[in-house]
Amino acid sequence: MRPLVWAALFAGCAAPPQAPVPVEPPSAQALVCLWTSSTPTIDGEDTDTSWTLARPTTLLPSLGQSTGTARCLRTDDGLAVFVSGPDTHLTATVTEHDGRTWDDDVFEVFIQPDTGEHYYEFHITPAGTTLDLRLPAPEGEDARTTNAPVFHQLSAVHLIGSLNDTTPDEGWSAEVWIPWSDIGGAPEPGARWTGHVARYDYAADGTYALASTAPFTEVGFHRRHEWPDLLF
Repeated sequence: MRPLVWAALFAGCAAPPQAPVPVEPPSAQALVCLWTSSTPTIDGEDTDTSWTLARPTTLLPSLGQSTGTARCLRTDDGLAVFVSGPDTHLTATVTEHDGRTWDDDVFEVFIQPDTGEHYYEFHITPAGTTLDLRLPAPEGEDARTTNAPVFHQLSAVHLIGSLNDTTPDEGWSAEVWIPWSDIGGAPEPGARWTGHVARYDYAADGTYALASTAPFTEVGFHRRHEWPDLLF
């Protein structure tokens, strides 16, 4: 058979072109961490031009009425998170690193890498007090003190108001930078981890409200099956 005939036969047997696989768009509550070439200046404010790249994600009320906005960026060296929210009564008295920061106003960052072995939790209060954890801890042991890794987060806060007094306040913001080495290594471009940003928001009478970028169906920041995507 002539070459041209063979070519015609093979052409007739070729598989039809495949439609491109649709890429699922990020959900409204996903944290989308775009790459930037330089780490933002960690000063508690979003005035660094890098933050203009970041998509805001709303903190939804989980208990009571509180809200806020979170954004994130990735660099070659680490993850940057900026979070802000209104607050009429800024309160923070815990000063010990890895202390009971949840007894104060606090912003919290939860990260679950795609390896699934550990997840991580980072806190910062309006007083600048921090907490950092790798979870889960061995059963019956305190993750704050038992086999705790050394973390190297950088963080700063900016207050629109004053701490621990009766003067009405407006709110506060925090900026956190976490090196990839603290959380098991950098994600691949396009990786899909999970996580969320949350807050405790205390009132003058000692009651508190909770909010998170995760759309929790029950109260509990550690309900990992409800954590939305953390996209890179």
